[in-house]
Amino acid sequence: MKSPFEKPHGQPCVAIDPTGHYHSAMRLSLVQMTATNDLDTNLQTMRNFVEQAHQEKADIVVFPEMAYFIGHSEDCSAVLPKYDATLKTFSKWAKEFSMEIIPGSLREPIPKLPCRQFNTLPYIDATGNILAFYRKLFLFRAELPDRVYDETLFYDAGKELVTLQRPWGRAGLAICFDIRFPELFRALRKRGMQVLFVPAAFAVPTGKVHWHTLLKARAIENQCFVVAPALTGRCGDERLTYGHSLIVSPWGEVLTEMGEEVGLVTHDISLDDIGKCQKRLDAWACRRDDLFPTP
Repeated sequence: MKSPFEKPHGQPCVAIDPTGHYHSAMRLSLVQMTATNDLDTNLQTMRNFVEQAHQEKADIVVFPEMAYFIGHSEDCSAVLPKYDATLKTFSKWAKEFSMEIIPGSLREPIPKLPCRQFNTLPYIDATGNILAFYRKLFLFRAELPDRVYDETLFYDAGKELVTLQRPWGRAGLAICFDIRFPELFRALRKRGMQVLFVPAAFAVPTGKVHWHTLLKARAIENQCFVVAPALTGRCGDERLTYGHSLIVSPWGEVLTEMGEEVGLVTHDISLDDIGKCQKRLDAWACRRDDLFPTP
């Protein structure tokens, strides 16, 4: 479903709401939690955080990848048929609290392929409408000390980039492992992205050495904000996740960082800071599309 604010690719980003007012700032709540293999428990935890974000007058609340459920394969099979109902639950909350919600990614069934799914990130507006679905493009494969990871065993990769226009600016969507592929974010930036939302479930071995570096690099090279809520602690399939949810400025400064604790932080960001960053050092204007074209 397209956002009512959606502009054709290549046109300037103009952040104007239906009343004609420009908003360059937003208040966002960043959630860090541990995803268990109990769907109902996870949803109650998420609702509590939505209520807290509402009390802190956030415009949007953002959850980590798979915040609603992580379990072993047999557990996931039982949750997969609840995809539509879970989406409706998140939409109901958004409408109830008049707040935009990025609920983290969900397992989206693929019709006629009962054993396959997408890792799908919805964006829900404050009226409960689902404005966009982003399906994870890059699937995680790694041999780490704690376990072997291979998302291709269960997931199909998405095929579309997603940006959408909101009253405060233009959002770009990504998920976790995507952050390692800079070509994705150059393409999103060319479509006007100003704030990148990248819910994640980074493993501890890679998180310790790569998490901060990758997120700061994506912010600096694209001169955009990066909002990265992450899972923390031992999840429902016994994987250990890194935490350290971050908001990074276009200049590469860490505006807020959580440690390993479960919780919520609320932070105001102003998109005017993008212009200030470009005035200091406009690397984006110096790029060479003639040598390195990006769609």
